[in-house]
Amino acid sequence: MRFKVGGGAGWRATLSKSLTFILATTAAAFAGDRYHIAQKAMARLPIGEFAEIAKDERAAARDDFQDSARVVPCPNQTSRTMVVALLGQSNAANYAEHRSAAVDPRISVFYHGKCYEARDPLLGATGFRGSVWPTFAKTIVKSGKFDQVVLVPAAIGGTPLVSWAPGGIYWDRVVSRISGLRRAGLKVTHFLIGQGEREANSGEDGVVYKQHAVRLLLALRATGAEVYFATTGQCSGAQNNRIRFAQESARLETGTFAGPDMDLVGPEHRVRGCHLDDFGTRMVALGWANAVINPSG
Repeated sequence: MRFKVGGGAGWRATLSKSLTFILATTAAAFAGDRYHIAQKAMARLPIGEFAEIAKDERAAARDDFQDSARVVPCPNQTSRTMVVALLGQSNAANYAEHRSAAVDPRISVFYHGKCYEARDPLLGATGFRGSVWPTFAKTIVKSGKFDQVVLVPAAIGGTPLVSWAPGGIYWDRVVSRISGLRRAGLKVTHFLIGQGEREANSGEDGVVYKQHAVRLLLALRATGAEVYFATTGQCSGAQNNRIRFAQESARLETGTFAGPDMDLVGPEHRVRGCHLDDFGTRMVALGWANAVINPSG
């Protein structure tokens, strides 16, 4: 069997770039690269080429990630309605191994002025897999803490904490979520932050990390919402106690509530040592729910 390939020099250039991407991603996978593989490989390619490559990462920058989720009416917010903004990196976004299959009418996702059914992958965060948030929200409703939950995803895989603090490149993303909710007659009641794996692996100084954390936590508290900050200092490597201590210290200094200790999920329940498998997803989801139901400093 023969195959005829045309295109001349242009085709050869495209093939060369494609092979570069494949080799880069394969090498990164075998090396256990601590950052998202697609992010690293894309740095070698023009942003306009290979539209299917790392769509989730480029969509995060454009904030136009779309899915086939169905539009539903936004609830009339009462004291029994939880409106929760979800910030941080991949384990607060759509990178869990398994998607949540069930859709609950009491739970919705707010995105660009509309509410959608809460179906993984959640609109507004990067990644195309599952997340901890549908299980978290169902647990909150089942507990009787709230009757309805509106999820407001914003997390972006691989992002450092400084990018979320006021003045950082994603602080405007936080502000736009708050403004969009206000226009829809909704107000954030809770901020949940799952972040720290990147700094844990990069070896960032804990003092610097704490400074960024304090700025972010104080800014979020100024909205009047409850703020929860997870403890996490591990991803594809040894636990970084400097980052864990910085997170706890920042919480105490700002009067912020503790989120779950995500490092309790061991490597046997993580994919390549970082992202969550099915059991790990449920464990973290229940940890977040318990933190909100029984808040502690």
